[in-house]
Order: sequence, then C-alpha cells, then structure tokens
Amino acid sequence: MVIDDSILPKVGSIAAVCLLFYLVSVSDTHGLVLSSYADIGKALGVTKSKVQRLLKALASAGLVSTSASRSRHGRQGVAVRHISRYKSPPATAPLSVKDKEQREADFRERAKAFSSRFPQSMIVAFCDYWTESGDRERKLRFEKEKSFCLSRRLSRWKSGEKRNPMETGVVLSNSQLKDYNQNLW
Repeated sequence: MVIDDSILPKVGSIAAVCLLFYLVSVSDTHGLVLSSYADIGKALGVTKSKVQRLLKALASAGLVSTSASRSRHGRQGVAVRHISRYKSPPATAPLSVKDKEQREADFRERAKAFSSRFPQSMIVAFCDYWTESGDRERKLRFEKEKSFCLSRRLSRWKSGEKRNPMETGVVLSNSQLKDYNQNLW
C-alpha cells in the first residue's frame, strides 16, 4: 500500500492519514468500506464522532466520499476514491515447470516433518497423490483445494488407510460350511 507524502498537508492531521490507511486496508477492490462509523472507531480506538470529523477532512481533500443517507443496515457509505492509487492487484507471475517442481519438493519436505507421527510409506503415498498434476496443468492437486491443512489431511488419510487384517484380529474364513458339516445349523 502506497500513500503519497502530499496527503498530510491536504488533510491536516496524522489521525486522518491513519484513518485513510485503515480504510484502504479494509476496503474491497472498488474502494467500498462495509463498516459502520462505530466499528471503524472501535478498530482505531477513537470515538464515532472523531471518525466523522476525520472523514469530513478526508472528503474535503477529495480522498474519500461519504453518502449522506444510511443504508438499510444502518451504515453510512464510505468509499475510498481512486483506490487503485493505493492498492495494486497482486502480481501473478505465470507458473513455470521449475516452479512446479520446487513447489512439489517443498510440499514433500513439509510432509516429512510428520514422519514421527505417520509411517514413511503412508507419507510417500500421500505426497504422490496430492502432488499429482497433468502435463499441461500449472497447479498441483493440493493447490487446487480451497483450504489445505497438512496435519489434518494426513490424519484423515491415515484413518482411511486399509489395515492389515492380521493386525486387527479379524479372521477371514468361511465358517458357514464348517458349521453346516458339524450340524450346527
């Protein structure tokens, strides 16, 4: 976030510049702020009337615009003017094959940190599954997920693993024929 040095003389107080910083940080991509004056005051540790005075100073400098009427939610509208001056969209560089290999290696290293809790063979199978991607795809499977908590995914993976029947004590035999031959039916 970049705010020009020439703003302080326009608004006349550092508190107004701090309010502008806050408004830019909580605004959406269009510069709209969806907070009430009271909520803004709580966040900054000032009163609602102080927020109103500071907003008037910012509005008179042409940095924000406020609506005179309240919305149906009881909030007055605040919009940061020329938001693109302060917020730049995050730079998204195209992902290269080398980056993809590096991200896969990083994922495997993060998963190895759990080797004390999970068997090595399970971690390898887990990583093979979650780092899979097609030749033309730029993202790995785990990157396509909305949220991905490695420890929780590993725990869930372990609980879904098929266990060796000999470990659990389950005997796999057909006892029906034996019971029939012994006249237990």
